[in-house]
Amino acid sequence: MIHVRTRLTADFTVISNALVQQRGSAVTIGVAVYILSLPDGSPVTIAPCASTSPRARS
Repeated sequence: MIHVRTRLTADFTVISNALVQQRGSAVTIGVAVYILSLPDGSPVTIAPCASTSPRARS
C-alpha cells in the first residue's frame, strides 16, 4: 500500500490526529468525525448520527 497526500482546496474537514489515532471504537471515532464535518450551527441529535452507520441500526 502507498500513502499519498493530496492538497485539498474545497469541501474538506480538518481532523486532529489525536482524535483519529486514539484507541477505541472505530464507530465512535466515525461519529465524532461526522459531527465535526457538519457546518457550524447544525443541530446534532442521535437519529442522524445513527443513520450514518449501518451497524448502529442493528
